[in-house]
Amino acid sequence: MKASTFANSILVVGLLASCAIAAEVRTWTDASGKTLSGSLEEITSDGKVKINSNGQTFTIPLERFSEADQEYVDSQKGRMEEEETSTRRRRKSDLFDYRQWKDKDDNEVKAKYVRIFEGQVVLLQGRTAHKLSFYDLSEEDQIYLRGELETRGEANQIPPPAISDMPSETGPNAIDGGNQPYDPRMGNQVGMALAYAPPPTDDFGKKQQETHIRMRREIERQQAENRRAAEEAKRKREELERRPKLSAVDLAHRDMQEFAKAERERDRNWSEQAARNNEFFGSGGSSQTQRKGQCTSCKKTIIGDYKAGDRCPHCNVFFTHEVDEFGNTTNKVPLPWYFYIGPLPIGLIIWAVVAFFRKISG
Repeated sequence: MKASTFANSILVVGLLASCAIAAEVRTWTDASGKTLSGSLEEITSDGKVKINSNGQTFTIPLERFSEADQEYVDSQKGRMEEEETSTRRRRKSDLFDYRQWKDKDDNEVKAKYVRIFEGQVVLLQGRTAHKLSFYDLSEEDQIYLRGELETRGEANQIPPPAISDMPSETGPNAIDGGNQPYDPRMGNQVGMALAYAPPPTDDFGKKQQETHIRMRREIERQQAENRRAAEEAKRKREELERRPKLSAVDLAHRDMQEFAKAERERDRNWSEQAARNNEFFGSGGSSQTQRKGQCTSCKKTIIGDYKAGDRCPHCNVFFTHEVDEFGNTTNKVPLPWYFYIGPLPIGLIIWAVVAFFRKISG
C-alpha cells in the first residue's frame, strides 16, 4: 500500500515538474545587464524570442540575450518544435510580420498582413499594397489566417464564400455545365480577378505611389537643369579657351571699337525712330532720315537740318562751324556784328539813347 502511494506521488511530482518546465518563469538578462522576468512563449523562424511577462508579450532578438539565456533558448527549441501542429506555418508565425503568402496559382509575395477590408485581404509589400480575396489564398494560407484570426477573436472578418466557391447543387435548378472543368473558351465559370496582376491599391497605397512619382519627376527635372547648366558652363569655358590671347592694348582697342559700333547703332536707331515719328505726326512730310548732331556747348542731341549760322534749340548758342564724324571742322561762318559790342557798358548805351531823345524833344 505504501509502495503504491509512493509511486503515485512520484507520478504527480513528475507531471507538475513538466508543467513547470513548459511555463517556467525565469529572469532574462541582455548584453547590457538589463533584466526581464517572464516565460518563454515562442521562438520565431527569424531568430527572435517571444517572452510573456505578466500577460504582456515582448519580441526580442536572440543575440541581445546573455550567453546563458541563449543556451537555454537552444535547449528549448527542439521541444517547442515538436509541439507545433501540422497546420502551423514554420516560416513565420507572427500575423503582422513579414511572411511568404501564396495564392491558388502558386504566386508568392513576401508581405505583411494589414487587415481584411470589404472582404479583401490587404497585404503590404514595402510601400505597395496588395488586395485579394480570402478564397484566392492558397489552402495553407487560408488555414493559417483563419486560425490566427480565431485566436484573436476576429474570425467574423472572414467573408462568406462566393457562389462560385461553393459546391454546385444538383437538381432541376442546377447550372448547366457546373461540374465541367473550367475552359476559358467556354467561359463556364464566373470570372475572377487575378490575385496579383495587377494588384489593386487602397487610398494609402495610391498616395504613396503618387508621392513617389512626383518626387521622381522633380528629381529628374532638377538633374536635367543641372546637366544643361553644366553644358552651358563647359561651352563658355571652351569658347574662352579658343579665343586668342590679346595684350592690354589690343583689348583696349577692341573695347573702343565695340563702343564706337554700339554708338553708331544707337544713333542709327535714334534717327530711324525720329523719322518714323515725323512721318507719323506729319511734321516732315517725308520718310527720309533727318540729320542728327550734338551741341558742343550743352552736349545735347540735336535732330533736324541744323547748320553753321543757326542757334542751338536747347541753349540758344550760335553755331560758327560744323564738325563731321571724323572730327574735322567744316562750313565756318563769321559772328554777326552785334556780338562785338558786348564789351560796351550797358549803362552808356542807355544814357546815349536818353540824351538823343531829349535833344529831339527839346
